[in-house]
Amino acid sequence: MAFKLTSNQRALKAARRQLRAHLLAIRLFADDPVLILRSQGRLLIWTAWYMALLIPAFLVIAIPLFFAWDYLDALWGRAPLAAGDTMIVTARLRDNAARPQLIVPEWLAVDSPPVHVAAEREVSWRVRVRQQGSGDVKVTGAIESVKVGYPRSESWVLWFLVISSATALALRRKLRVTF
Repeated sequence: MAFKLTSNQRALKAARRQLRAHLLAIRLFADDPVLILRSQGRLLIWTAWYMALLIPAFLVIAIPLFFAWDYLDALWGRAPLAAGDTMIVTARLRDNAARPQLIVPEWLAVDSPPVHVAAEREVSWRVRVRQQGSGDVKVTGAIESVKVGYPRSESWVLWFLVISSATALALRRKLRVTF
């Protein structure tokens, strides 16, 4: 709906008609190089105009997406761990005197002793996945936060684009939107 309200629907329809006309001219007058070149030049001009007409709507849609991006990435931007994968679990301590312990479920194995970085007040462990499972990883002691280094997954961006584009195309006639 934001797209419809922020774009010039009549101008978009007119530009699309012009684009189709010049594409058709290229096919119809395939034996006339001058007409083909003229149609190609006009095709480029109308394409640029069409894209310029889309800019305001894209900017309006980009604003909420910009603010939602970090949340979406935090939710879907991590890949699941498979058997044999390793990750680093880092605990930030309240003070350097604390000696935290890492408690993991049986499907995980702690592969290294704790590595202390006194200047950062952090302790890190390397953890390996023995088999698929789920459960809580606990860090005992006076800690501020725990960070787990999951592998990145960028495939959510592709799925987001495919699903949102398919939804927009499916609803364009019902919402009477031209793009």
